[in-house]
Amino acid sequence: MFGWFKSKEASAFGETLADYYMKHLPVQGGKKGQYSAKKQEQVLDNLFAQAAEFKTRHKLNLFSKAALGNAFRWKLVQHQYESNQADALTKLLMHRL
Repeated sequence: MFGWFKSKEASAFGETLADYYMKHLPVQGGKKGQYSAKKQEQVLDNLFAQAAEFKTRHKLNLFSKAALGNAFRWKLVQHQYESNQADALTKLLMHRL
């Protein structure tokens, strides 16, 4: 039962996904639309593929999914991504998990 609350690995992976996103689509001085739709789609597809692979290797419960999403969202917000953008990306990620 106590294993249900172990979320350290999921949180670390959430931060890794945020790092991947920030590396490929960095903040551009608050300007929107700086990246082509094709590039954004490629980055998101890759990010979702990484998440799907993690999900197949790890049994994710509700708590660990929440920890993963929370780590992902807050890492983006801490690195100057707009809160609504981070929220939208996190929702997309959570739907894929």
